[in-house]
Amino acid sequence: MFGLQTECLAKISSSLKLQVERLHELGCGLLVDNIGYWSLPLRKLRKLQVEAIRISYRLMAESTEIEGSWNLVKALVERTKSVGLKCFSPCVEEPIIHHQLLDLSCQFLQGNLIAPPSPPTSFNRMLIERNSPASADGSSS
Repeated sequence: MFGLQTECLAKISSSLKLQVERLHELGCGLLVDNIGYWSLPLRKLRKLQVEAIRISYRLMAESTEIEGSWNLVKALVERTKSVGLKCFSPCVEEPIIHHQLLDLSCQFLQGNLIAPPSPPTSFNRMLIERNSPASADGSSS
């Protein structure tokens, strides 16, 4: 899956649309990032066969303090579910937000509460462990 900033949607040319269609044929999905502060052209999302959105970091960060921002987050999660899109929610730093997003059935959560940043070596180690023959047959070493 690759991402495209919301503000770029208005600038998509026919050649870029063709490239996105080719990537889609190869199995690559499209995620529209930074949803919440720019207008969301749903017609454009359908044309590009967008699979997912990611809510704006800024919107998520202020949602714990501003009720209107939290209401917008809720509306975005519900809207994406109603049209069959996946929804990524960043900035999950506090248990209360985590539980509220789970109650909304937000599919993908990101943030330090979920998984704090880790060095690239730990990611490499996880991939090696996942792809080792020992993990494939269920045995451990």
